[in-house]
Amino acid sequence: MRVTEKELPSIPALWTRIERAVSSLDPPEPPLPNGATDIDLLQLQASLMVDVPDELSASLRCHNGTGGVALDELPLLLDADEITAEYERLVAGVPCEMGSNDQDDPALVSFQTDWIPIQAFGGVWVVFDTSENSRGQLLILCAEETAISVLGSTYTELLAKAAQDVEELVSSVSAEPEPPAWAVFLVQQLCDTGKLELTGKAMRVATQVEDAIERYSSRPRSPRQVADDLLDVLVDSDAVEEVYADANDILQLLADFEAAATP
Repeated sequence: MRVTEKELPSIPALWTRIERAVSSLDPPEPPLPNGATDIDLLQLQASLMVDVPDELSASLRCHNGTGGVALDELPLLLDADEITAEYERLVAGVPCEMGSNDQDDPALVSFQTDWIPIQAFGGVWVVFDTSENSRGQLLILCAEETAISVLGSTYTELLAKAAQDVEELVSSVSAEPEPPAWAVFLVQQLCDTGKLELTGKAMRVATQVEDAIERYSSRPRSPRQVADDLLDVLVDSDAVEEVYADANDILQLLADFEAAATP
């Protein structure tokens, strides 16, 4: 549901929520950049043909872009220098990849000087429309086509959605149950033997095998049945590059764990 303008918190309040959520992630993300200085904002204003909107100025004063924080839930916002560079590039004219076959007079990405780029990635820009009748809406420009898309939100709404999404990410991570020792051990062994990529996928596999572990714990089952359960879950998992083809290999892993856990 879209938040109405009257319900939106201030830009600093939204950044405070984002800061709090990002700082609580484990593993931690890089810290958000410091805010832009008065000189940064004066230089940005001097490079544009329009006034910097209050929303954007307030946001840059909180954090000058999002820097190295790479979360799907948080938009990759340009800093003041990057905004200047992308603005000047778009004003100069960026050829539209599919707009025209005329090499002498190629079609250009549609751009107006009262649009301020706030995001840029691989020939796609999100711009802040500062024109009089736009009410601060965000637009999407694409180098592959001449059409312009309306994102359907304002800058403050974009930040409000980001704050909500990052907070939900933190809640979902903290709500995940700790994988049982059996699952963690199994995944560690698979990593050590090269059967599983050494990435964050490992713990996701540990969570996936949790059901099989719980089935074993809840009622008597033979080691062979446990091995079959674990193997089934691992084979179904997209996170595993290769799995042991023989359940006896997993039986050995379970035996190793049992031996290590026995006083």
